[in-house]
Amino acid sequence: MGESEARSRFEAIANRGLTPLVGRAEEISLLTKRWAQAKEGEGQVVFLSGEPGVGKSRIVRGFRETLEGDPHNRILYFCSPYHRNSALYPLIEQFQRACRFSIDESPEIKLNKLEKVLTELDLPVAKYGALFGSLFSLPTEQRYSPLGLAPDQQKAETLASVARIIEAMARRDPVLMVVEDAHWIDPSSQDLLGLLIEELRSSRFFLLITFRSDFQPPWQDQASITALHLNRLSRKECAGIVERVIGDKTLPSGILDQIVEKAEGVPLFAEELTKTLIESDLFEKVGANDDVSQKLPSSAIPASLRDSLMARLDRLGPVKEVAQIAATLGRTFSGDLIAAISSLNESALDAALARLIEAGLVFQRGSKASASYEFKHALVRDAAYESLLKSKRQAYHARIAQTLESSFSELTKSQPELLAYHFTEAGLTEEAIKYWQRAGLWAAERSANVEAIAHLRAGLELVRALESSIVRDEKELDFCVLLGPVLMAVKGFAAPEVSEVYSRSEQLLTNVSSRQHAFPVTWGLWYVKQHSGEIDAACQLADKLLPLAQQQSDKSLLLQAHHAAWTSRFTREELHSVREHTERGIALYNMEQHRSHSLLYGGHDPGMCCRIIGGLTTLLLGYPDQARKLIVDGIKLAEDLGHAFSLALALSFSGTVYLYLRDSDTVRQRMGALSDLCAKHGMGHFGPMATMLRGWAEVDQNGNTEGIDTMRDGLAAFRDTGAKRLSFQLSILADALGRQGQFDEALQTLAEALEVIESTGECRWEPEVLRLKGVILRNHSKSDTAEAERCFRQAIDISQQQDAKWFELRASISLAEFLFEQGRKSQARDALTPI
Repeated sequence: MGESEARSRFEAIANRGLTPLVGRAEEISLLTKRWAQAKEGEGQVVFLSGEPGVGKSRIVRGFRETLEGDPHNRILYFCSPYHRNSALYPLIEQFQRACRFSIDESPEIKLNKLEKVLTELDLPVAKYGALFGSLFSLPTEQRYSPLGLAPDQQKAETLASVARIIEAMARRDPVLMVVEDAHWIDPSSQDLLGLLIEELRSSRFFLLITFRSDFQPPWQDQASITALHLNRLSRKECAGIVERVIGDKTLPSGILDQIVEKAEGVPLFAEELTKTLIESDLFEKVGANDDVSQKLPSSAIPASLRDSLMARLDRLGPVKEVAQIAATLGRTFSGDLIAAISSLNESALDAALARLIEAGLVFQRGSKASASYEFKHALVRDAAYESLLKSKRQAYHARIAQTLESSFSELTKSQPELLAYHFTEAGLTEEAIKYWQRAGLWAAERSANVEAIAHLRAGLELVRALESSIVRDEKELDFCVLLGPVLMAVKGFAAPEVSEVYSRSEQLLTNVSSRQHAFPVTWGLWYVKQHSGEIDAACQLADKLLPLAQQQSDKSLLLQAHHAAWTSRFTREELHSVREHTERGIALYNMEQHRSHSLLYGGHDPGMCCRIIGGLTTLLLGYPDQARKLIVDGIKLAEDLGHAFSLALALSFSGTVYLYLRDSDTVRQRMGALSDLCAKHGMGHFGPMATMLRGWAEVDQNGNTEGIDTMRDGLAAFRDTGAKRLSFQLSILADALGRQGQFDEALQTLAEALEVIESTGECRWEPEVLRLKGVILRNHSKSDTAEAERCFRQAIDISQQQDAKWFELRASISLAEFLFEQGRKSQARDALTPI
């Protein structure tokens, strides 16, 4: 008839009879109370934790039984140890079940089913169809307009869409969402749950998450979260389970006590021990009233859960091999796949699977034509897998990987990490390396950066174990070039891991003559040096990029070479050079051709960057109207791209421009938008700049001390990131302190800024630091006026050396004001006339 409604291993056997729930009345009562709160619109989250076999899933089933007849929607996520680094695996698996996709259906039919679900939820089909079609690796180009989103933006929009779907469901009926085995959750699904916990606090939404005791859930500090830890059962409760499993049978005297003692309060162990004895011939050998201490062999009752499970598997004889093959496939496996791998004919395989199902070790979901199977518990699967000899285990993994590769092309494309895992366990290193690389690239293209790092590191480990050769170095370099950008996205630009990868890449380039990799490796080294404050080294590397791009006659590489050049030259006071490079960038840039550069080079769009950096440079050269236009164009381009990181960068730099234009109202607006963007997309590294500039605008507009406290918080956050180039941040804090009359602290702050300039070579902001020092000294009653004048004149000199007309104007005005106050009116006029 088609796939059944059963969505978990417990539902799959509900009609065959589960062991009754024993000793968990308090836990069920607490869950019921939280459900009542959720139905009233107070979103609830419960963490249900405990050791393996203690009954977490059984409680979930028991709780859900109490909701029968209570109208609600349910969403079931099942995490898998084989998919810890498969981005959004539980979501994809659940959504495909909800849409009732079949393996043999065409993409067209699957899209039709997806549209039906979206229509029922009153959601925009074109937008959501494109998002989820892409998530399921379905071709959507002929049906929907391209979304035009960068990978990280598309990921963020997909997660937000899931939240909106659940909200739409909750408006109709309360939603129960169960996430089982979260100790195996992938990072992207972890992000999704964090978003749901935050966004659905005022919805009719109940999220129940189960995990093992050693897992530390990252979703904490929320008033709506209840932690519920399951302890082991008492001896009396454990005995109750045994009695219910044996039913109308009679246990020989003394055996019940032995089972209870060995089970140690773990329900699964108690159940499995009892079934082990029922399946044995113990009841024939020992009578109900016999003295078991004399007649019962010492090994009759297994000493551990694993021993009990192995005893049950051993008694299955030839069927045990099918269980071992299935265990090699994983906790869950499809009928199609095990049929393709097993050497048994169809009838023999069906009989073997039926034996496993009858024994309660494996459960079936769906009809034979599209059946899927699942081990009763992860410990059952582990016992079957660990019983294999290493050679046999490798042979099974090899057979699985080769079958997936030859006969399951859709799975090979969408889950390359699964093939990589099986090839790795099979000892087929070359094939494993190929698929780890594919998996890393696949994840990176979808902004699943944490997963990408895991895949690439797994491949690198295999590569580095190969015998030393040029070919080995080429493979390692392939991985390093992919690993560098995703590490930057997760760890930050100046993280030691990033520096290590690019330093190793540089070493490999000396052994491998690779024009293909020379540019990205040099670019990566430049990026590390640039963001570590090693400006001279960064400029030298930027100079190498232009000829490398020209050698390959590649306009895209040439755009990025100019990108590196304008970034480094901006840090060194070479404004005219910066403007030339940004103008070349504007001329070379094409949004459609170069939108992928945000993925490949540093996470942001070069078209936005040349306008934003060009705008700031143009202001410093003395053209405020042109600067405003470039800044507005850069922000609009980032918005049109829909690329969150690029937009955040544009807003951040725009704040600096508007600050130097003394437009505090626009600074406040832009930083508000930046803060909202950071909160929505989890880009915390932009938060410190938004905080500091927002605090400065508050001081400028309202003249209160709250803004200074805000700026101090922002500066502390910058320091926490390990940033060294802080002369700009220190200068604007000193400006705010000086306005509040906190002159001594302002001077100390400027002294630190000058030390930063000296140690890092970051001279761009030096004229403004010196000007502010002169202003503070001029206003300080205990100051040396001669030193104030020297600071103003030095600021003017350095501005002229840099061609920074805007800073020269500001320093000249400050000097003129100082001279005027000294009664030196003629000199004041002479200070203003040239600029």
